Amino acid sequence: MELGKVESPNTILRAIVLIAAFGLLAPLSQAGAQSPSPYAVETNIHGVYAYTQPPPGFNPSTASAEDLQLYGYPPRPAANASAEEVARWKQQVNPALIRVVPQLKATKIYHRPISGVTIRNSTNVYSSNWSGYALVQGYARLKSVTGSWMVPPAQQAFGTCSGTDYVGQWVGIDGFVSSNPRLFQSGSETDAACSSGTTTTEYYPWVEWLPASEYVLESGGVPLPFAPGDYVIVNVTATNWSGGKSSTGALIYTDVTQNWQISGTIPASSIGGTFVVGKSAEWVVEAPEVGASIATLANYITVPWFQASTQDGLGNFDYPGLPNDTTAYNVTMVDSIGNPTSHVKLTGAQRLWFFDEGSVY
Repeated sequence: MELGKVESPNTILRAIVLIAAFGLLAPLSQAGAQSPSPYAVETNIHGVYAYTQPPPGFNPSTASAEDLQLYGYPPRPAANASAEEVARWKQQVNPALIRVVPQLKATKIYHRPISGVTIRNSTNVYSSNWSGYALVQGYARLKSVTGSWMVPPAQQAFGTCSGTDYVGQWVGIDGFVSSNPRLFQSGSETDAACSSGTTTTEYYPWVEWLPASEYVLESGGVPLPFAPGDYVIVNVTATNWSGGKSSTGALIYTDVTQNWQISGTIPASSIGGTFVVGKSAEWVVEAPEVGASIATLANYITVPWFQASTQDGLGNFDYPGLPNDTTAYNVTMVDSIGNPTSHVKLTGAQRLWFFDEGSVY
């Protein structure tokens, strides 16, 4: 890169990948816990590791299960997987994706467990902060959850121009049935601020393990390329189970549109978390908590989700529209006087469509 020349985001990302690939980031790993792989280095957060670019010529489509794990890729779909699931897996293991070793930056935004619940009927509920679907375990713990969606635009709530409105889209484990803040999750934040008739927006990927706040995923101290309309695939997995609990996790975050991926391992304690027990899995559009109260919901208009799946400890998959041995709950967000503000429709076994109905918080 030439001094004084403004490089494109992809050029900057490729430079970061090359630095990691040639080992210039390796000394970081010596200061932290043991790396999960020779191809993973420590981030700016002690104990949190991210996988670097695999060597030239590595082909995930023909690689062994062991090599996929070594390089931080998701396991190959089962032989009976649908063509859609296989296509999505190929998007996640595309060798052209730029692997990013992120920097994690804490914010004061919290994506909380479901709150303010009112039962509509046995599997339909109202909530003051959530809309979406949750699956509650049958007889096996839910250990991994995946979602893919289109990052929505953010606007101020209908008819307003004051302060900042917030909305988050995420997948998580343990937020629906946990009275304690032990939720492990990752997603996208899409916020809008307005003052004197001028609106500014902010879009970014994040990871969070309660009770701590979210951590923005950045690259080299600057935001990753991330914008409304991006197609993202996010997977969080609770790992290293002991005594019915998991206090470590894995994250694979892929922005297919912007051509980058973060794959890493996260001890809960490194980012202020506790543990999960795998009682529920969730796909949520949320009004997060800011300043110890639920924020005004941003007008996101609509969010299409193309995948919503969870895997239990026995290897079985469940979906909102095909819950199998789990129980599926449909959650509608309502405002302070009980009017719906955000709801979700099921359009297939694992396809969801979220709609914003406005807000009168």
